[in-house]
Amino acid sequence: MKTIKFKTAILIILSMIIVINCQSPEKKIEDAKEDVANANRRLLEAREDSVEYVRYKEDMEAKLEEYEQKIEDAKEGVKATSKDISDAYEQSLNALIAKKVEMKTKLQEYKMDAANTWDVFKYEFNKEIDELGKSISSLAQKNMKNDKEKK
Repeated sequence: MKTIKFKTAILIILSMIIVINCQSPEKKIEDAKEDVANANRRLLEAREDSVEYVRYKEDMEAKLEEYEQKIEDAKEGVKATSKDISDAYEQSLNALIAKKVEMKTKLQEYKMDAANTWDVFKYEFNKEIDELGKSISSLAQKNMKNDKEKK
């Protein structure tokens, strides 16, 4: 008697598992279409991110080259006006050059992945490049002020 109840219970449980796990072919097709649509959406987002990143990288590299030229001009301007470059001014120029090189490396080595989101990188990089631009402008203004005082 117990074995009949036990066998019946096992048969009922197995039947329920089979019914629960079996999906109709239409359901499988629907799930597959949904998976394909999600994959296509993710691919499109990745392409858009990639295009945006390439444009951003080109723009930032151009800006860094512009800043490099401003630094070189500042060096030449000081050399043309006086033979002695003050140590503090020279150190400031070298610090700006080092910062520019660091930022260029950071931009070139950036890789998109889950841990390093694009928006966070872009925000921080924009902040750093703005600070670099302000530092270059500030140094150039100090140099112009010093030149006027010497004359």
